Amino acid sequence: SRLVQEIIKELKNANFKVFEGDCVSYGRSLSYHPWINILMDFFNIRPMDSLKKRKDKILQSIKKIDPKLIDWLPVIGEVIGVKFPENNLTKFLDAKIRKQRFFDIAFDLLKYTSRKNPVCVTIEDLHWVDSVSLELINYIGRNLYDKPILLILVFRPIKGKVEFMEKDFYNPIVL
Repeated sequence: SRLVQEIIKELKNANFKVFEGDCVSYGRSLSYHPWINILMDFFNIRPMDSLKKRKDKILQSIKKIDPKLIDWLPVIGEVIGVKFPENNLTKFLDAKIRKQRFFDIAFDLLKYTSRKNPVCVTIEDLHWVDSVSLELINYIGRNLYDKPILLILVFRPIKGKVEFMEKDFYNPIVL
């Protein structure tokens, strides 16, 4: 963690936008746990913000990024506990399509941010990650090859191979 803190400090000095998430020991049953902090930071949501203010921040950000994403607010809000009314596009989605659509949107948010500055996503204690968050990490890893996006994943040894570990650009630093 000390090494990661120093890397983050250097990346911020180099004008990277850094998003930080972490996994917790009881988090395997908490879907998207490390991504909640990342999204809250992306939307500039603070703990003391009211629900109305949270909705406004998400809506204003989405309008700037891509107005077509407004119809997908229920999918985005669901992950961070900000409920938007379902609409004709979202109310009958099955779970698999809903998850894939969220993955696409999350990656779109990172790509949008990376147009201004390179992006770093750091997730600590990945050995405690929930399965859907790991799927999202693998999805981003599959698609970031030509994007200015850096993933820093901190973990104790993980049994077996994980998809992101098989990428050419994966560079382990073993301490």
